Amino acid sequence: MSIDIDDAEWIEPFLDANPELRNTTQVQTYRGRQIFLRLTDDYPKTVCQLTVYGKAIGEFRGGKGLSTIFGHHPKGTIQNPVHYCPSSEAVITYRYKDLVLPVGVMLDDSSRSAKKGRKSRKSYSLQGKPGSIDT
Repeated sequence: MSIDIDDAEWIEPFLDANPELRNTTQVQTYRGRQIFLRLTDDYPKTVCQLTVYGKAIGEFRGGKGLSTIFGHHPKGTIQNPVHYCPSSEAVITYRYKDLVLPVGVMLDDSSRSAKKGRKSRKSYSLQGKPGSIDT
């Protein structure tokens, strides 16, 4: 699973609240960062929205989601590929109950609200684009 932080302003506060996560696989994305974990306890098996005072800043991707870990995101550019962060190592094992949210950050794990709330998302195909299997 991964924690997808789309607002770069919240990357360091999240890592400061969870210093162990600095040692797991992370990728820099075109909007922010994804932090990958292997959770050993019960956690939401869906995509849950992360918000700060009602503003979406990312997602907890516990399942039923797709994350680009290498190459080019379909909405990114050739000049701004997804890449590993220098401090990234192997994916660490962690517990959901030990995950600390920075002050002001809320995780709605009651439903799959993150995807439902994105009415502006346009469908797209990877075929023929950088990072797709056929290129």
